[in-house]
Amino acid sequence: MVAREEIRCKGGFVGNDMRFIENFSLYFEDGKILAIDEHVNEVDSDLIAVPAFINGHVHVADSFMKDITFHGDLASIVAPPDGLKHQMLSKVSRKVMQLEIVKTLESMVRSGTILFIDFREGGLDGCMKALQAFHSARHPSMAVMLGRPGKRIGAIRAMIAAAPQLECFRGFNISSPNGWNDQLLEEFRSALKQNPRLILGTHVAETRKNVVKSKDRYKMSDASRLLSVLKDQATRAHLVHCNFLDGGDIDLIRRAGSSVILCPRVASLFGNIDVEHPPYMELVESGITCCLGTDNVMLNVPDMFHELNFTTRLFKMLYPGWEFPPSLILQMATINPARLIGIDRCAGSLEKGKDASFFLLDGSHHRFSNTRNVLASLLLRAGNADIHQVYMHGRRGLG
Repeated sequence: MVAREEIRCKGGFVGNDMRFIENFSLYFEDGKILAIDEHVNEVDSDLIAVPAFINGHVHVADSFMKDITFHGDLASIVAPPDGLKHQMLSKVSRKVMQLEIVKTLESMVRSGTILFIDFREGGLDGCMKALQAFHSARHPSMAVMLGRPGKRIGAIRAMIAAAPQLECFRGFNISSPNGWNDQLLEEFRSALKQNPRLILGTHVAETRKNVVKSKDRYKMSDASRLLSVLKDQATRAHLVHCNFLDGGDIDLIRRAGSSVILCPRVASLFGNIDVEHPPYMELVESGITCCLGTDNVMLNVPDMFHELNFTTRLFKMLYPGWEFPPSLILQMATINPARLIGIDRCAGSLEKGKDASFFLLDGSHHRFSNTRNVLASLLLRAGNADIHQVYMHGRRGLG
């Protein structure tokens, strides 16, 4: 049992709408928020409470090959089965891979992330390697693991059968619908229907070539084909990247109730080579649940502060007339990914009854001192150095 604790805050972001309030006490016990009590008088505190980040898309297994190449096209670096990443994954020792995964998890906590959705390659063996690393980390409960089975019905069923031994397993991931025939996609649909907790994640419309290939082979885009096969289970699909969606795709995603995970820094890394930025404004304004992810650790620091900063600046650059609420960006790293994995009733925002998972910024730091807009400063200035403490289910994550 964790003792009742009170933290007096100068300010913080509460509720699913990330409303900023000042001068309050945050009470929690046994990992749950008991109350958020606003004070009439000013609180003697510089702390700013922020809901803990949820990283909507990451590949942690490639942590051991950071910045292995500076130039190159997307396919030659990460595409299965012959991309540089997969060549290296086949050669690395279990010990080295697991050690680097643990370091990555620790770095995430230091930057305010307490949960991440991991695309796990390598079938059941890949899942077990990652799970062993998660168990050896200081905070083993951070992962939501989506496993990538072999391209056989038996492999999909074997992964489901092994799920009880993979406690953080929440479903499947595939690199692209293009590599999976309709029969295999139907098997995923059947698995989702029989197991309400499971989800299916996939990269879609990541490159123009992928979209063209799908249209040539199936007479529809990769996103549209996947959702048409999943039918009533399409709401359980989460679609990563979405760089080349058209208006028809966006409307289908909206009607299907699927979620989208955007990785703006990676899209910029390969811009004008293979990819371009997705239609951010159209996706957001359509009402689709949009989340942020940092993608491959080999390419990007898994730091949501970096992603928030970059995304905010990118939106303002791409859409100079779009007066989006800045809280939208924070929601994409908190409550929206919580909705994606079905935990928004207990996580993703600061509310009575939800998990006491949040971090405290030191508002006396120079990045926040005398700010006129705390949310703007969070999005455009904040970083690891500003974090005073991270709480995970009511327990301190730092120190």
